[in-house]
Amino acid sequence: CSETEMLRSKGYILRNTIGQGTYSKVKRACSIAMKRDIAIKIISRDDAPEVFRKKFLPREVEVLSILEHPSIVKVFEIFETKNPARLYIVTEYFHNGDLLDHVKSKGSMDEMVARPVIADVCRAGSYLHHNNISHRDIKCENILLHVVPGCKGAAYQAKLCDFGFARRFPTRTSGQGWLSNTFCGSAAYASPEILERKLHNPMSADVWATGVVVFITVFGAMPFDDTDIRTMVKMQKRGDVTHHRSNKVSVIASELIGSILRPHPRHRPTMQGILRHRW
Repeated sequence: CSETEMLRSKGYILRNTIGQGTYSKVKRACSIAMKRDIAIKIISRDDAPEVFRKKFLPREVEVLSILEHPSIVKVFEIFETKNPARLYIVTEYFHNGDLLDHVKSKGSMDEMVARPVIADVCRAGSYLHHNNISHRDIKCENILLHVVPGCKGAAYQAKLCDFGFARRFPTRTSGQGWLSNTFCGSAAYASPEILERKLHNPMSADVWATGVVVFITVFGAMPFDDTDIRTMVKMQKRGDVTHHRSNKVSVIASELIGSILRPHPRHRPTMQGILRHRW
């Protein structure tokens, strides 16, 4: 039977495509049992390279199978088919799009609106790190927004999604933490140690990426120009983001961003540290 018929037999009515990757796509669908819209990520094993099938995909499934947090997109079901070889991940669907969509269409967020959004992201990150998991692809596109009903003015709940690069690390046995030499995610959100291909703590890299998210959310612009990676790394190490200063952004917000975007990983706060900041 066709994919549409197969999914209907499982209780899902396919709608439109809402995302497209190299070897995956995300479709909106309706769950007959739950009577609500859901999202289905469809991954083609046949089209994916071996390193993805044997390394990244098993990690994503492992991580998704254990996650349960209000600031992380809920997974309802994971199943696969053999012919064609496809993996299906059924999750919550958000009508309000992602944080990047919001910034592109409406510009920077007012800080009163941005605070709970960033807090949700940090709570998700803290939960992951507490469970020895690094997301490794925190970016505005992977932060989905849900309008909080009954609030005067704009108010959003944020949920972290897309765990395609996530990895669960062994339980930490020393103060050194975990080290990785894998380049994951987007260069625009990558920390200097990743861009320089150094062994790095992926948890600290998640924190750096969160700092970039904070910057984009309140300034409506990227902190660094990623068209030239060498120049970008130099700017990162100098902390050269001053040309984006705005009278609309508070000193406290700028202080928080500066404390996160520190060149040396050990000088950055943890996710909990960001949550405790006075901003």
